Amino acid sequence: FVLVAAAATLRFAPDDTIPGILFPVVAAVGFAYGANWAVMPSYIVGKFGSANKGVVFNLHASGLAVSVALTSSITGGFYDAAAAEQGEGEFCLGA
Repeated sequence: FVLVAAAATLRFAPDDTIPGILFPVVAAVGFAYGANWAVMPSYIVGKFGSANKGVVFNLHASGLAVSVALTSSITGGFYDAAAAEQGEGEFCLGA
């Protein structure tokens, strides 16, 4: 949820507010990602037992890898759209 909220915040925020909100948005994403890795092992053992922790941990890590890949692809699409709006080639020049 945090990644979607962060992407939407950065995409739809007015251009003059981006420098002020960029660091808190990136910090929130980093906190959510790090908290997930900190909580995940104990959650897996509590939910599925210690006999299955290796398999479930790897399935969960694979799901995270897929979500990071999708988020990167979506963010890249936003970047490409902003660069196309500026008409300056393939690079977004910012504000």
